[in-house]
Amino acid sequence: MRRWLWPSFVLASALAYGLAFWRGAAQESVLLVPAVQVLLLVAFEAWLPADRKRSLRSDPAWRNDVAHNVIGSGLGSALSDAIAVAATALLAGRVAALAGGSLWPGHWPLAAQAGLVIFLADGLETVRHRVFHLVPWLWPIHAVHHAGDRLHVLKSGRMHALDLAARGLCVFAPLALLGAPPEALLAYPAANSVFGPIAHANLDLSIGPWLHRWLLTPPVHHVHHARELELALHNYAPVLPLWDRLLGTFLDPSGAPQPPAGLADDPNPLGLWAQLVSPVGWS
Repeated sequence: MRRWLWPSFVLASALAYGLAFWRGAAQESVLLVPAVQVLLLVAFEAWLPADRKRSLRSDPAWRNDVAHNVIGSGLGSALSDAIAVAATALLAGRVAALAGGSLWPGHWPLAAQAGLVIFLADGLETVRHRVFHLVPWLWPIHAVHHAGDRLHVLKSGRMHALDLAARGLCVFAPLALLGAPPEALLAYPAANSVFGPIAHANLDLSIGPWLHRWLLTPPVHHVHHARELELALHNYAPVLPLWDRLLGTFLDPSGAPQPPAGLADDPNPLGLWAQLVSPVGWS
């Protein structure tokens, strides 16, 4: 099971999304599938934990994590969608007119357009993610995701709403302006869901080292959540490590033990409300 759990989970998640997109239920799937994933991974973590001392059940902040999953991810996803829709409504026609026609290959099959969205969106998100780590006034927004001294599945959806809103502005809006249809844009949240929750999970897994260079695996992402800053400033890509390799920020985790997670200098205040408002300058 240590060898087969990760590929089985990733494949089953991808098939669930593929079936939902094929049946015209893409919007519903990006809400339902992650909820099922979290429930399954909570059970798997109890059965096959990598670190029993730092499990979800022993985490004093798990209720805080749940609240961020509901408030931050829920509100942030809505803001992200609104930004992409507004960009399409207000500017897409003007951009197409200036370019002399649509810049998006709308004649491609939807599956091919979805693949192109995943590839381009992951590149844009890798750059945006890196900027939020390096720019001091943006870092507190993203630091909400890195809070705590342990990794488990609830950390995957622990996001500040402004973090996800920035994804809408920097990732989805540009692709919408190029002419990408909403059905294809939904492929990127689905791809994030295929790899993201299990990449944060506290699971004892055995994964072929050759995969680290091509897909987001738990060891690759654990490097990014490392407490040691020299490790954490690597592996920003949410799906395709190819982008980190192109940008020079990829660190192969092969042969190294899982590093301790957390922040040596944590800007997050105590309490949910303070964590929500402090990144925008309220004390």
